[in-house]
Amino acid sequence: MKKLLLLLLIFSGLTVSASEITEDYLDIASNYCVYGNYNEALNYLNKILELEPQNSQAKYLQNTLLQIKKSDVNSSKTVIKTDYTQSELSRAQAFISQKNYDNAISILNEYIAKHPNSDIAYALRAEVYMHINNLQAAQNDIKKALSIEESIPYLLTEAKILYHIGKHEDAKIKLKMLVRNIQTSDVYKYIGLCDYAEKNYSSALLNIDKAIILSDDDKSLNSIYNEVKNMLEQNG
Repeated sequence: MKKLLLLLLIFSGLTVSASEITEDYLDIASNYCVYGNYNEALNYLNKILELEPQNSQAKYLQNTLLQIKKSDVNSSKTVIKTDYTQSELSRAQAFISQKNYDNAISILNEYIAKHPNSDIAYALRAEVYMHINNLQAAQNDIKKALSIEESIPYLLTEAKILYHIGKHEDAKIKLKMLVRNIQTSDVYKYIGLCDYAEKNYSSALLNIDKAIILSDDDKSLNSIYNEVKNMLEQNG
């Protein structure tokens, strides 16, 4: 699997000694780290440690991410990002985490003007546009990011955007392709949401349940689950 920008700060000095499947899982975890999705990165690190309990890379990265999650959002983003990109992206990602989308877009616009081939900048701006419901701009940006570097987080963002546009079947096709390689809470959540939008309540309930099992205590998923369950009972 092609590696996205690896976390040089974390992996410097470590030797590579992973089987093919754990190496793939490390790639996926690294991709999620680069994109700032530490919960999903930890899910894959846990998978590695189930297969290889003594895997030093996975242990090291797991410990680092757990420390980062305990620290302040701004400082944690900066620590992760400084070795592989400009500080502007660190600031933009911190603003996204704080839901300060105006400042995030301003920074990303300036950064993209200077670095027009930065896939992560386009992907981050796509995420912001999705959050503020500028879905056409979000779709344009994620397509641009994918044209530069195809990665799992970007493909997932593309599927999310398609869901929000209302292209539920297209989104579900992409999500089901992703689920062959990654089984994360977010993937099952959006498959469930697509099913729900298409009034396939039994399948929606099953997929939301899978998302809950894989989630890090996401209370919003329980709310969705109860809503779908009520709809299933009413239409049963």
